[in-house]
Amino acid sequence: MGWVVGSFKICIQKFKNSIFTHPLTIQIPDLYEEPLPSTSNSINALKQIYTTCMDVASINSKKSSEFLAAVEGFGFWPIIHGVAAEENATTNGSTSGKWQAKRFNLTRLMIDIGLSRAVDVFIDVYVSLDQRNVDRRLLHFDQGSVGLGASARDYYLNATKYVRQMAAYEKFMFEKLRLLKEDSMGGENLTEADEERLRVDVKELIEFEKQFAKILVAEDDRRNFTKMYNLMRLSDMQVGVWEAG
Repeated sequence: MGWVVGSFKICIQKFKNSIFTHPLTIQIPDLYEEPLPSTSNSINALKQIYTTCMDVASINSKKSSEFLAAVEGFGFWPIIHGVAAEENATTNGSTSGKWQAKRFNLTRLMIDIGLSRAVDVFIDVYVSLDQRNVDRRLLHFDQGSVGLGASARDYYLNATKYVRQMAAYEKFMFEKLRLLKEDSMGGENLTEADEERLRVDVKELIEFEKQFAKILVAEDDRRNFTKMYNLMRLSDMQVGVWEAG
């Protein structure tokens, strides 16, 4: 097995060397960094994108402000913004939080996130050709997926086999959320109590994903196209479909 890993590393290194030493790769930055405008509108547009992406100082100064603004537009996130003071008697939130349960609507949130971020959580919705009649397109409804991806169901259900992977996932989630929470607090470091509360929140998130993974159909059971093809009208779907408040 060692030679496979070694060969893979060698191939990756050769690929990197070929990319960074290719004449075209060396010439492209010179083209984008040329201060004089080009006669091509397309090149000028690419130069603007390149300049914006390479402005590391500006990107670092913004930190996660744009992301946090988007989250606030969705109605705040209790893990980041805390729970409103009047609700703290029954929740584990911050005493100066902004999230309010009475203003939360899960259906509205999933619609907003789907429209703005193209993220499907509990239900995957997309448009594609009808494989039995390619002259038309269908609106497809399928099961959603867990945070690690559509094929990662077993990671959540087999804690013994994937203990290292799940530990890494938990650490990754905690570190990202810690940075977001600190940015939302104006750059202040979290207190020990804040960090402990955040760790509890992350564990609860992963536990929720585990429960969600249990009701997902395994990939091995999704290979029969005939069983997967269930044509119906939207009006038929109203039966048994409820709105999540």
